[in-house]
Amino acid sequence: MNRHDVSGQAPGAPRLALEHEVRGAGEPVLFISGANDTRRGWDMTAPALEDTFACVVFDNRDAGTSPRAEADYTLADMAADTAGVLDRAGLASAHVVGHSLGSAIAQELCLGAPERVRSLTLIGSWARTDEYVRAMMQMWLDWSHTLDDERFATSCALFWFGESAIRSQGMDAIARECVTLLQAQGRDAFRRQIRAAMAHDALDRLGAIGVPTQVVWGEQERVFSHHHARQLASAIPGATLVCIPAAGHCCTVEAPEPVNAALRAFLLRL
Repeated sequence: MNRHDVSGQAPGAPRLALEHEVRGAGEPVLFISGANDTRRGWDMTAPALEDTFACVVFDNRDAGTSPRAEADYTLADMAADTAGVLDRAGLASAHVVGHSLGSAIAQELCLGAPERVRSLTLIGSWARTDEYVRAMMQMWLDWSHTLDDERFATSCALFWFGESAIRSQGMDAIARECVTLLQAQGRDAFRRQIRAAMAHDALDRLGAIGVPTQVVWGEQERVFSHHHARQLASAIPGATLVCIPAAGHCCTVEAPEPVNAALRAFLLRL
């Protein structure tokens, strides 16, 4: 075991200027990607909303074309980066949609700067890293040191995608996509993002969230269970829980139509 992988975070990392783009026009919706993903991960979501909303997509630090970090950082640091995206887009606030790591960043943004968040949609999310989640993420870190690219991507994909997607698309095709993302990001950057995610614990603070919130969960989720989704939704006042059938952790690409329908309906109600 690499002891650095389970060490404490390095608070107060400098804010990084992240690459972003705005698609469409209307009320702003900010999309925050998960670990290893880039703004291209929203290519099945943002286009479905661009006719009504201004969709802001960006690459987190350590992903895509945004800068790579020089040391470990916290989710609060990533939330500060995200606030910087709003600043550069000229937005005082936005509806915020986060997936996985992005959903944890969204929670920190809402708790630390509630005036910047109009609503929350938390997809494939969790409130606190428990022993199961910690062990799973530590396993990903260990794999990142020991497995070649193809085995690393295939092993992670078994967690990230539901069985319906694996059966319909084939593991080889899914693994190729994961290999491309992992190689583009780099393993050190992947590890820094996962270590930041491992430290997530907002459960006792979530009662302070006062914006409309929905928690979206894939029926075949293998990363965060229904227990994690219920725990998160129960901790946020008034939050609703939406289950996406026949989809896993990456439900935005596995089952984009029901995810987009739930997101559009939620935003239009507001």
